[in-house]
Amino acid sequence: HPDTMPQIAVIAASARGEEASLLRWAAAQDEDERRLWRRRASSTPAAAVARTIAAAGPCRALQGGPASGLAAVAEGYELIRRGEAVFAVCGGADASLAMPLRDDLPAVAEGAAVLLLEDAEVARSRGVAPYAEVLGHASTFNRAPVAGASANRLDISRAIQSALARARATQAEADCLIASAPGNPEAAEAEVQAIRLTWGPRAARLPVTSLSGVFGNLQGASGAAAAVTAALSIRHGVIPPASAQAPGLAEHADLVTERRETTLRRAVVNACGRGQNTALVLGAPDEDERTA
Repeated sequence: HPDTMPQIAVIAASARGEEASLLRWAAAQDEDERRLWRRRASSTPAAAVARTIAAAGPCRALQGGPASGLAAVAEGYELIRRGEAVFAVCGGADASLAMPLRDDLPAVAEGAAVLLLEDAEVARSRGVAPYAEVLGHASTFNRAPVAGASANRLDISRAIQSALARARATQAEADCLIASAPGNPEAAEAEVQAIRLTWGPRAARLPVTSLSGVFGNLQGASGAAAAVTAALSIRHGVIPPASAQAPGLAEHADLVTERRETTLRRAVVNACGRGQNTALVLGAPDEDERTA
């Protein structure tokens, strides 16, 4: 019953959400046309998931390209922290658009990634073993020019450093980085320079991997998929390999190109989007929680 169900929040990201539908709904003069666009807006991933699981908590859709999926995880964390939800179903999903194959464009893919967040006390009361714990997050906007603001090392680094600060962790305490590795050369170079700016000489010893060279650009799902990867890496003690076609990362960091077994206490996830950057720090749960 809705009155007895716990508050479940749904936050879903997409590179193309309901924005166009809402604008057309607001501009429509005919009631039948308004009803059509309102129905289309309510069929977004966030609304569809909320209806499917009968979620009674906040329901939000985010748009921001690759960064929006990771921002959805951060928003779910904040909703739980503020007491607005007990559980948060958060992530991203996108279907592929037909795009020309060009060297300056990323390989666009499609997919979905979803995480379930809950307060640690709630997890203990349910007797579940968490995969990882959200320690900190931060987002920044790319500075001017506002129209078509491109990724730059300062704003990407600011997001990573702020997330680490909120996690009360130093750069040296990061055991690996799940990089965004965007497909276009300009954004990819900006991320590489941001890693160098954030970690300095330690960047050469920082294990870095990425999903984009393996799956392509998952768009709104990419940040959430990276968060899932970080959680699984912490749980199983394995860093999955990245594509070897990442010369910038290979030159300035310890690019993981083969399956690597290691103990991970903290993993940093970075996502660069259109005008927005989001970073998330995940940590290993306590040993007794791992085996709960």
